Amino acid sequence: MAQKETASPLQIELARRILERIRDTSVSVGARVSVPELAREFGVSRSPVSAALDILVGKGILEPMPTRGLRVARDVADMDLSSVLPTSPLEELHRRVMRDRALGKLSHEVSEAELIPRYNVPRGVIRKLLMRFAAEGLVQRLPGHGWRFIDTLLDDDAYVESYEFRIAVECAALTSSGYKVDSSAVSGAEARA
Repeated sequence: MAQKETASPLQIELARRILERIRDTSVSVGARVSVPELAREFGVSRSPVSAALDILVGKGILEPMPTRGLRVARDVADMDLSSVLPTSPLEELHRRVMRDRALGKLSHEVSEAELIPRYNVPRGVIRKLLMRFAAEGLVQRLPGHGWRFIDTLLDDDAYVESYEFRIAVECAALTSSGYKVDSSAVSGAEARA
């Protein structure tokens, strides 16, 4: 497969998402990469997936198999993705929207119509971003029109409440009948201490 000179924003975004998938699911070196499976997972046709894979071949992340297809060529567990792939416009927009939401510059409920002029991007890009947020569990579509960000830990009270919840749940888990101490992990921790 030959790498194109200029990759489209979709191809760069797909290459990044494929690389994240390989990293996050701990795919081992030598594992085969399936174009049809990736196309189904990301909801796109095979052509942009193949182009995204070409980008990853060009970066040495994937390599052609001796017969046919591609496989993972190197371990990506600790790889800095920004050093491998340029940031796609959608990735940068994702960061901007999340930053604005975290800083309280963006309301809890938004519409595509208000996001288009705010971020100066076409409706299709905003829609793609909101669909990605929905897939990531960050927003929900409202009946009619509009989107609602899920409740997040935006203030000090929310952080305190989340820790109080974790204390209750995690301590209760220690008393459950299914809980067993992994003695090899405990003995390893004692040895390191």
